[in-house]
Formats: sequence, structure tokens, C-alpha cells
Amino acid sequence: MLRTACWARRQQRRTERGMAEISPARAAAFRILCRLHEKPDDQTPLPVLLEESGKTLSSRDAALAAEIIYGVLRNEACLFAALRPFLPRPEGLPPRLRIILIMAALELTELNGIPARATLDQAVELARRKFGRGLSGLVNAVLRNACRAAALVPSQNALTKSGGRNADQDADIALSGSLPLWLAKLWREQYGRETAQRLSLLSTLRPLPALRLNAARDETCLKELRTVLAEAGAKFFSAGGCFLPPTDSSRFKGPCMPGETPEQPEPSQGKGLMTFVADASRNGLASRQGFASQRLALRAAEKMRMMNGPFWDACCGRGGKSCALRERGIAPLLCSDPSDRRLAFLRTDVERLGLDRLEIVAGEAQSIAAAHPQAFNGILLDAPCSGTGTLARNPELRLRLTPQKLEAAARLQRELLDAVWPALRPGGLLAYATCAVNRAENEDQIDAFLARAGDARLEEQELVLPASSEEEGQDILFHAFIRKDGMR
Repeated sequence: MLRTACWARRQQRRTERGMAEISPARAAAFRILCRLHEKPDDQTPLPVLLEESGKTLSSRDAALAAEIIYGVLRNEACLFAALRPFLPRPEGLPPRLRIILIMAALELTELNGIPARATLDQAVELARRKFGRGLSGLVNAVLRNACRAAALVPSQNALTKSGGRNADQDADIALSGSLPLWLAKLWREQYGRETAQRLSLLSTLRPLPALRLNAARDETCLKELRTVLAEAGAKFFSAGGCFLPPTDSSRFKGPCMPGETPEQPEPSQGKGLMTFVADASRNGLASRQGFASQRLALRAAEKMRMMNGPFWDACCGRGGKSCALRERGIAPLLCSDPSDRRLAFLRTDVERLGLDRLEIVAGEAQSIAAAHPQAFNGILLDAPCSGTGTLARNPELRLRLTPQKLEAAARLQRELLDAVWPALRPGGLLAYATCAVNRAENEDQIDAFLARAGDARLEEQELVLPASSEEEGQDILFHAFIRKDGMR
């Protein structure tokens, strides 16, 4: 009788555990990660997927979901390497079960404010719902054994990303950055092992947010703005640009029992700075823009400032660089892009920032150039590219890029260079830029263009790698400034 009662209580506890709720954040993260892995040809940007999912999530759930997704995509191979010794047949693991394990490993290594008990309970329950009790038991055993063996340690990404674990150089580079093997091989062949290893590690880092001050505004107002930002911990890399203090993404406050999620992380300097930045942006005093884009716009403005217009931003996208150029006196400025959706963001920003002498046109750069022969003294061609320099900010590209897509990007860049060159006046300046780490899109592309053009002279070119800890994780941009022979 006593044994029967004990058995009944055990069964009740098992049933109660089996009915545990999956936190909305983890459910959303799992759903998006499955979509990214199973539909690599889907080009929906990750921020759009997060925005769609966030409509049904609280702010703290949305924050945790984003942390898990970005963390998994940046560190997937390295995290799975830590789990591999505890799996009986790693290669035979169902892909979705692999995602569940890696999500849990990410929480245990990177989000150290979440109790390990909660992480394990949620991973086991998610596996039970998707695969049944058999494989949920495997998840439980693997994660517990990995924790006991200290293979998953808070604040230490799996195996610490130290490199040098594989005899195969390319495999080692790929592992440390969770890169496709073909991309690791490409970087090693083009830049050497040491630089390729650094690029791989940089692609796993969380970029600091950066702010651009509106240089067209009154200097007294800007001086006050700089003072407030500096006192709050912002680090200025130019008179008009700064890095904002990081958020402590590894520590989430509040309980994290099954069915609950941690609090959204707050900026290290508190909510006051973020509120101040939002107000400054709303009032047209500042804009969010990455360090690399600000640096390029500043350098282009320096080169073009002594020239008379008109100028043309031939592939302006959402117009971040266009606005930065116009704020620094580059005018009149024509901005074009084939996407009406992207241009809508630019129109909003132009009004918010109070900019004038800026014309916005929807259309392909090739057709606009054909209609404007020798019309511009300066052209910015921020060409569509593979985006291999943005893997820290756009980690989903790891799943979407292929060698064929890099080749297609290089072909389009060649077409654009040849198309816009006739629209440049003799003596004018072409600023070419990509966010690609690939010689075929950068140095080799420029060399081939110079050989074709005949009247083009290279003034400078550079693939800009981080020079400080604040710059690590930022986009890596290539730029080239090309002068057209002849009198201005």
C-alpha cells in the first residue's frame, strides 16, 4: 500500500513536470532558429523576423529571445563542439534537437544570470514536446554530464574559442567563428592564417551601439550634447560620433522558472542615457549609425568638401551615409536606390534631421547614370555586396551565404562600376565601398576596374580592421577613392 502511494506521488510529480510551460522567449527563439536553418534561401532580415515575433512578446521576452538567437548564430559550432563528447552519435542528431541543445549551451555559457536548473528544465521540456520522452532524456543527460565535466562554464564560451584545436587550419578557423568551412578557407587564402583567425573571432563579438551627432545643428547645442554623453560613459571616436556604453547582456534579473523569463537587461549606465539618446534622436540632434559607416562618410566628406556639387549617392539604401554627408555640407546631393521601402526610411530621416538640398529618386543606378552623363563631381557607390564584413551584426548570413552568392555580388559590382563611371565629370571623385571581406569584391575588383577604365587613378584604398577594443565587432568596410583624369 505504501509503495503504491509513493509510486502514485512520483507519477504525479512527473506529470506536473511534463506539463511545464515553455517560456515565450525560448519558444520564439527556437521557432526563428529552426526557420533560419531550414530555409537558407529565405532572405528576410533577422531584425524583421524578431520584430514580427516581438508583436506577441513582452519586452523582456523579446530581449531574451534576441540574445539567444544572436548568441547561437555567432557561436553555434563552438557550442556544439563542447557538447559533442557527451553525445553517443553526434552526427545522427535530429537538426531541431541539435538546436535545443545549443540554445541551452548558450544560456549556460553566456547568459550567466539564468539559473542552470531553469535552463535544463526548459530544454528537457522543449525536447519532450517535440520528440517525446526518449530524446528528452538524452537532452537531460547530455546537459547534466556536460555541466558536471565543466565543459559548459558561465562566461566561458565553449572551449574558450582559443583556436589551435584542429590540425586542419581551415577547420580551426571555421570552428572559432562558427563559419562555413569554405569561407574560413577563403579568408586564409586571401589574408593569411593569423588575420583569418582574427576575422573569425571578431565575427562572434557583440558590437557596441554607436551614435552620430547631427553636424548641421548649432555647435553650442552639439557641445552640450557631447558633454552629457561623455559624462554618461560614451566614448567619442570623432567630434560627431561616439560609442554608447554596452548593455550587460550576460546578466538577466529576476527569477527564471519554467514559464517565466528574465528581466530585460538594462544599460550599464541605467535607463537615463537610453532615454536621453532617444529624445536626441527624435529631435533630430543625433542618429544611430555604426562606427564603420560613420568613418566612411566622414572620410568621403573630407575628400569631397573642397569640390563643388552636384554629388550622387548611387546605392543609398536607407540613407545613413547620405544624411551623414549632407550634415557635413556635401550638397546638392542626389540619393537613389531601387527600393521604395528603404527610401521611405531616408525621407523620414531627412525630415527629422532638418536637411535640405537633397533629392531622393527611386531607380537602378545603371539607368540613372545613363540619364546623367558627366553630371556629378562626386559619386558614392556603396555597392551591394556579400556582407561578409557584417557577420557580427548579421550572424544569420552564416547560414545564407554561398560561394555562388559572392561571385554574383562581384559581377553586380563590376556592372555598377562600369555604369556609374560615365556619370562622373573629369576630375571628379568616385568613392567605392563594400562591407565585404573578400578581395574579389574589393582590391581585385578595383584593380580590374582601373585596367578597364583607362582614365581612372586610385588615390587610396583600405580594408579597415578594428584598431581598438570598442571597434571590435563593428562592421568591417573596404573603401577606395578613385579620381577621374581630366580638368574639373
